[in-house]
Amino acid sequence: MVQLVVLGLAAYGGWYLWKSVKKEIGRVGRDVEKARSTAKPSETLEYDPDTQKYRLKKDS
Repeated sequence: MVQLVVLGLAAYGGWYLWKSVKKEIGRVGRDVEKARSTAKPSETLEYDPDTQKYRLKKDS
């Protein structure tokens, strides 16, 4: 009987943990999408054919 109670509590704890994790993942996803939609790119890369690498574009 004790094992059944412990198993039930463990199952409830696992369900509650899963529910909390999914809620947090949704919140973080919404925050990321909000930040992505409001942010503008701060730096632009340009290709340097001499070195064949990308570098930050200079504002000139």
